[in-house]
Amino acid sequence: MPALGQDANYSGILDGNELDNSCKFSSGMIWNPNVKLTVGVEYLRGQRENKDRAAGAGNR
Repeated sequence: MPALGQDANYSGILDGNELDNSCKFSSGMIWNPNVKLTVGVEYLRGQRENKDRAAGAGNR
């Protein structure tokens, strides 16, 4: 197993479409304007990159 902060070299073992790295951000808020009403919103953002450098991102 590689030491912390070092990349492992798995060439020849993993396909090019295997996940290389990813990151995710999420945020949410809940508001109670009165006793009978609650409103909430949430935002998520994710990105990924494969071993073959194909990348994608999504919002939700």
